[in-house]
Amino acid sequence: MVKEKLLVARGIVGFYRANQVDTDDISVTTPEGQKFRLHTLRQQVDRDQDHYVAMADFVAPEGIEDYIGMFAVSAGFR
Repeated sequence: MVKEKLLVARGIVGFYRANQVDTDDISVTTPEGQKFRLHTLRQQVDRDQDHYVAMADFVAPEGIEDYIGMFAVSAGFR
């Protein structure tokens, strides 16, 4: 497959302004000013721990400047 170049991989990456909203969600703003929301899921497994985390817990709340990075990769183009 590599020798005959049967697959071509492509990828894209981006960094965007982001803030935690409504405890479990992340509000993302594009450079053009468009806003969208990433809905994250809090851990569901019952474990012996004090709290359950969601990806939104790792992003600063509104009012504090923060960023999030995203990427996508695919193969199979010719």
